[in-house]
Amino acid sequence: IKNNIKGSFASGGITGYLDGGTIENCVNKASISNVSMTGTGGIVGYVGTAGGKITGCINLGNISSKLNAVGGIVGTTGSYLDSLNIEQCINLGQLVGESYISGILGNSGAASININNCINLGTINAESTSFTYASGITTPSAACTVSSCINVGQVSATSGTSANSGAISSIPENGI
Repeated sequence: IKNNIKGSFASGGITGYLDGGTIENCVNKASISNVSMTGTGGIVGYVGTAGGKITGCINLGNISSKLNAVGGIVGTTGSYLDSLNIEQCINLGQLVGESYISGILGNSGAASININNCINLGTINAESTSFTYASGITTPSAACTVSSCINVGQVSATSGTSANSGAISSIPENGI
C-alpha cells in the first residue's frame, strides 16, 4: 500500500483490525496518521481477542498519532487476547506519538505475545506532558516474549512526569 492513510481508530497500513487470521509478506509504504484514538500500526492498528499471526511484513511508512499505542507493525491489542505471534517483521518508518511507541508492537495489556526475529531501524519519538514509554521493539507487557530481535533505531522519550525508554523494551518484564 502506498500514499497516505488518515484514521480515527485502529488505523493500519494493511488493515485497521485483525481478529484471528494471518497476514504474511505484506509491505506498507503509506504514511499513517491517527487523529483521535489509540491503535496505529504500519501493518495492523488493533488486534482483537482472537489474536493472529503476522509474518514477514515490512513497514516503510512514517506513522504519527496525537495519542498513544503506535507500532511499526502493530499499534495495540485487546486485553483478553488469545495469542499474537509477530515474526520476521521489519520497521523502517519514523514513529511519533504520546506514549507506548515502539518499532514492532506499540502497546499490549494482553497475554501470550511472541515477537521473534524482528528488526526496528526506524526512529521512535514519544513526547507527553504526563508519563511516556518508548522502545525499539515493544513497550511493557507482562506476558510478552521477545527473542532474536534487533533495534538500531534511535529511541527518545520526553515527559513532564515520567519517561521510560529502551532499545528493546522500555521496562523489562517476563520474557524480555
